[in-house]
Amino acid sequence: RLEERVSDLSEQEVDALQRVFLALRAAAPAPFIIVGGWAARLLRRHPCARPPGYEPLQTNDVDVAAPCRLGAGGRALADAILKQGFTAEYRSDDKPPVTRYLLESAHGFELEFIAPLLGGKSRRSGAPDGTVDLLGASAQKLRHVELLLLEPCLIAMPELGPGAAFLVVNPASFVIQRLLILPSRPSLAKKGKDGLYVHDMLQLFALAGRIHPDIVAQAGRVARTLTRKQREQVRKAVALIADARADAAREAARIASEALRPDTPSAQAIALACRLGLAELLADRE
Repeated sequence: RLEERVSDLSEQEVDALQRVFLALRAAAPAPFIIVGGWAARLLRRHPCARPPGYEPLQTNDVDVAAPCRLGAGGRALADAILKQGFTAEYRSDDKPPVTRYLLESAHGFELEFIAPLLGGKSRRSGAPDGTVDLLGASAQKLRHVELLLLEPCLIAMPELGPGAAFLVVNPASFVIQRLLILPSRPSLAKKGKDGLYVHDMLQLFALAGRIHPDIVAQAGRVARTLTRKQREQVRKAVALIADARADAAREAARIASEALRPDTPSAQAIALACRLGLAELLADRE
């Protein structure tokens, strides 16, 4: 098992992730949680997972979620990021600006931070409330990120050094948050990718056609934190991804085909797997 786990990362990925790990560790004990595409890859190491026989979706972006308030402030995180060779690229006029941190030595490897947006999009002063300072680093505030902070799992990363591990979003939160953001995605490509992430996560934790009971129980706890509006959004997203005629399922199938997966699933197969898997995972709690 250790050999399998080490071999699923390239040397370049190991180097980049080690830099991320060291930067986050320098800001400990702040709870930084890996989310997004890299979470989907790392969750293949979850003790309940049964990795399928195809490669995960590839991404150079490491998305890290954190609560808005991390204590005393300062620049511990920002300084650690720069020390690890990342450079800041500013992408807005917000204060602090929307920022991504680039690692040029890794050919486009990017690190970005996100935090929950729980209220309105403006501060009392009228200024936009789209970003927050996290120990000197800038995080973009987005809807539904609070779900990603619930019950994170600790994933060992032995190739990064003795005792190295990342906190990673739990599988149930990953799926539910993807469902919440899928309908509002600005492009068909993003909707398709979200749909394929949902499909793959359900497959990852399925055994003999059933979702692992620990993940189903976890989904129940996550679902109990949803607002009425969020529950309605989840219902709409489930109907969308479970419809083989909808663009999301067809685009998900196209992306899977381009990845040259063995036995590439059709839009019908993706929609059916999502319909059955989500019915079990959410158990009418959405």
